[in-house]
Amino acid sequence: MTLFKKDLSVNANCSIAERTSVAFGSAGANMPLYVVTLYFLYFCTDYLGLNSAIVGTIFLVTKMFDGVSDLVMGTIIDRTKSKMGKARVWILRGCIPYGIASILLFTIPTSVPSAVTYVYVFVAYNLVNTITFTCCCLSVNTLNCLMTQNAYERGILGIFNMFGTVAGQTIINTFTLQMLAAFGDDRKAWVIVVAIYAGISVILQLLCVRGVTERVTLYGEETEKKETVSVIDSLKALLHNKYWIMFTVVYTLIQIYAAVFMASLVYYCTVCMGNANYMSSLANGVTIFQLIALMLSFILIKRFGKAKTFNIGVVGMLVAMAIKAVGGDSFVVQMSMSALHGFTMGIASSVVSGMCSDTVEYGEWKTGVRTEGVAFGSMSLAAKIGGGLGSAILGWLLVLGGYDASAAVQSASAIFAIKAGYNYIPFISCAIMLVIMAFYKLDKEYPQIIKELEERKKNQNVTEEG
Repeated sequence: MTLFKKDLSVNANCSIAERTSVAFGSAGANMPLYVVTLYFLYFCTDYLGLNSAIVGTIFLVTKMFDGVSDLVMGTIIDRTKSKMGKARVWILRGCIPYGIASILLFTIPTSVPSAVTYVYVFVAYNLVNTITFTCCCLSVNTLNCLMTQNAYERGILGIFNMFGTVAGQTIINTFTLQMLAAFGDDRKAWVIVVAIYAGISVILQLLCVRGVTERVTLYGEETEKKETVSVIDSLKALLHNKYWIMFTVVYTLIQIYAAVFMASLVYYCTVCMGNANYMSSLANGVTIFQLIALMLSFILIKRFGKAKTFNIGVVGMLVAMAIKAVGGDSFVVQMSMSALHGFTMGIASSVVSGMCSDTVEYGEWKTGVRTEGVAFGSMSLAAKIGGGLGSAILGWLLVLGGYDASAAVQSASAIFAIKAGYNYIPFISCAIMLVIMAFYKLDKEYPQIIKELEERKKNQNVTEEG
């Protein structure tokens, strides 16, 4: 493996520079949204005094709009033909508007009727999630399909993709509260902090655009059918792709688990552990060990394949969450289990992007329709629905539990609601994932599928030349 490599073959092993560029793109595309996922509900309740149930419901309703935008953006990527390829051009076009929209989300007016405030939240939140985040993140994720068809290399690119995401999360976990305090710990401070992250996001995405090559796009232009596949046909093809359906359900559960866990973390540290500053330590305990696992997970992928690697990680997550639930609110217990949680989550998350790419090949083999953009658009849709549902669930739980941001001591029901978001719901989500993955056999079938796809393309070329 070299630092820079000019291998343009469709089954290429990508250079270290290209892999790193994917990590940059993933970090840049996810950092602003991670700030929103981790802190926005807390910002609305504790800094603006908004109703958590209403804000949580806005999150969920927004995800319904996201469903349309993900499929539309996926179709746009599938149909894009440019000198830059299918996906890179949309990262370039979307990164700056994404940064601006993220800043606007934290400039919510409160000196107006409450209805206007909630409308602003709805519009600004859609601008960030439905439009700009969809454009950037979906394009970055689709690169995994477009850079190579090499199954192992896709696994490695998936690791770098997730590594970038987690590295960005670690930066946010480590510095957000400290930066917030340094700038005055008020609404203006939030705008400054988010603006800094938005600037970093734009730079990282531009580095990604500069550093990657879409080989499969170049290869496909020589053999693709002349007719354009309609959106309806693309969706029909996906509904006949059993592995894509399994993956999408599992990925939705991942996002529910992640959203409700991360959004509840600040409440858990403040209320249950009595110290909000523990949040950075616990969050970094997860993300730092997740990064370590991502750097090592290629060993498991090579030995066991993607599906078994995912299952190993999920089992470890279940163990960590079970111990956290029975171990009390001790910092030592929570910190050590955060490390185990992060390490095993890193193992599971390392294969997510590669698994989605593999379902694309299965779908083409099964139906004759290749839809990278729509498949990853559906993955993005699952992320948003799951994330929105997870955030909404926590908002509803806080209201049902009687959480009061102004109270010195929270009620037992409010504490239970916080712990449900922190532990119980994530545990249930992971258990369901394992049941679904028991039926996932694509790793064993993949080599034969690729072989048959290559034979079809050769026969098609012979027919066209004849």
